[in-house]
Amino acid sequence: MTNRQQIVDCARSWKGVPFIHQGKTRDGVDCYGFILGVVNELGIAVNHTPINDYPRIPDGRMRNLLQEALEPRKFLDRKPGDILVFAWGGEPQHLAILASQDSVIHAYGSDQRGGVVETRLAGRLLDRIRGVYAIPGVE
Repeated sequence: MTNRQQIVDCARSWKGVPFIHQGKTRDGVDCYGFILGVVNELGIAVNHTPINDYPRIPDGRMRNLLQEALEPRKFLDRKPGDILVFAWGGEPQHLAILASQDSVIHAYGSDQRGGVVETRLAGRLLDRIRGVYAIPGVE
């Protein structure tokens, strides 16, 4: 069984992987591909509907893509290893892994620059959280 620290450690091992829209490997990832890459590497079965060719600004297919496979959690009950959903422009469209109570690991940027980074969870980023989700079966 996978534990939360293993999720965080695996996520940290992806730091520096370049940002590529729709990327899902260590050659390049976007925020969705990063989450899938981490859970796949750890052998965690996530029951989600895979999609391809999604737009940079998500449409209805992206809105609940991983949320259908995860367990909702209250923000105050968040724990490292949880998945956070952020809103940009009012729409939920960015995912990250909570590394600690005050940092997240996520794929962020553009195809020209950016990648997987660990960022302090504060200010505008903190204000944009729209959901906290636990991965089922992770202790």
